[in-house]
Amino acid sequence: MGGVHGYSDKENKRRYQLHKVLKKKNIKCSALSRTFFIPIGFEIESEKAAKELVSVFGYSAQTNVFSDESEKRVAI
Repeated sequence: MGGVHGYSDKENKRRYQLHKVLKKKNIKCSALSRTFFIPIGFEIESEKAAKELVSVFGYSAQTNVFSDESEKRVAI
């Protein structure tokens, strides 16, 4: 049957495998918004998993200005 957001189960499995690759490199991914958050200076062209998420699955790459530590200290 169909998967999440119009993707097949096979496509979803591939997306989550790519998420895992990026998470090992400390890059956060959001499956629901189809966005991943890259540090400043990160070259998408050099990262195969990131390129596939953008070109095949329509993900957006968002620059993450703050480190994990500074995010924890910000109160909104």
